[in-house]
Amino acid sequence: MCLSYPSDYPPSSTDSFGTSLTVTSNSSYVETLNYYSDSSCTSTDGYVSFYYDNVTIGSAVDANYKSTTTITKLGLKPYTSSFKVHLDGMYYSNTSTTTVGSESAYSYGFSYFQLINVTATTAKLAKSTIDYPTSLGDTQELVK
Repeated sequence: MCLSYPSDYPPSSTDSFGTSLTVTSNSSYVETLNYYSDSSCTSTDGYVSFYYDNVTIGSAVDANYKSTTTITKLGLKPYTSSFKVHLDGMYYSNTSTTTVGSESAYSYGFSYFQLINVTATTAKLAKSTIDYPTSLGDTQELVK
């Protein structure tokens, strides 16, 4: 899904973004936010990947399932110098930097409570660091 990127949010070269979710094992997945300089999502500025591990599926709540997980790694890859400046300022505040064309991977340890709904063609999830979300609300639906 290719969505418009807010014009008041840096970097100014980014026009649109898309999200992908890749299941990597029975207990892990990667959520990637891809940023593009065009509205058709073909010219990539860079991406941010969140590597989730220790996914545990719990009880059903209506058609949704409770889940817990931990982000174990953060991957950042700028393809342009303007997106590099954005990533360095957004995630590192000058304590570390990224390199254009290379993914910088950093250890992480942030836990989430999730409410998820998966069908044959879509996935939708809501996250919270405090407690399980009570609904999926306005969360983005990912299409397979």
